Amino acid sequence: MPRADRRRRSGGFTLIELLIVVAIIGLLASIAIPVYARMIEKSNRNAFVADANILYDAFQQFYNDNSRFPSEGGTEPLDVTTLAPLTTQNYLSEAAAASFLRKQQNNQILIYIAPDINGADSDVLMAMRPKYNPTELIYIFYTDLLDDSYGPLDGVYFYRDGQLVRVDEVES
Repeated sequence: MPRADRRRRSGGFTLIELLIVVAIIGLLASIAIPVYARMIEKSNRNAFVADANILYDAFQQFYNDNSRFPSEGGTEPLDVTTLAPLTTQNYLSEAAAASFLRKQQNNQILIYIAPDINGADSDVLMAMRPKYNPTELIYIFYTDLLDDSYGPLDGVYFYRDGQLVRVDEVES
């Protein structure tokens, strides 16, 4: 008889063993899923910031060549749905512009201001609301026209907790 008992026992797993395995898998999944979600959000944020930096560089190149930024309404206005004239004058590829705009909420820039001062747009302010986190605001600035508490702003910034923070100062 002992031989028959041994054969029956070696035929499979007990219910307790299966429950322990399921519990371990559940525990691992409960740890891994939030970590995975944070990594996806971080990846989306980093891709968006990289695109914003490319757009900022395109604005700087346009300014260096034309001594002004694309205006709001005057000569060569910025089209917030295509990013022309940056795209039409080869400061930014159409593929890069389309990729950047797809990452925006409603596929377009939220705010674009380039005030005309004595015929030259020497300041720019752009606000974007990314799809990955529609509650977040990201700005591109080249201006000294804001509140004096900020001083001159130049670059790409997050608006967090009531403060403007340069993207390179934010923990990734």
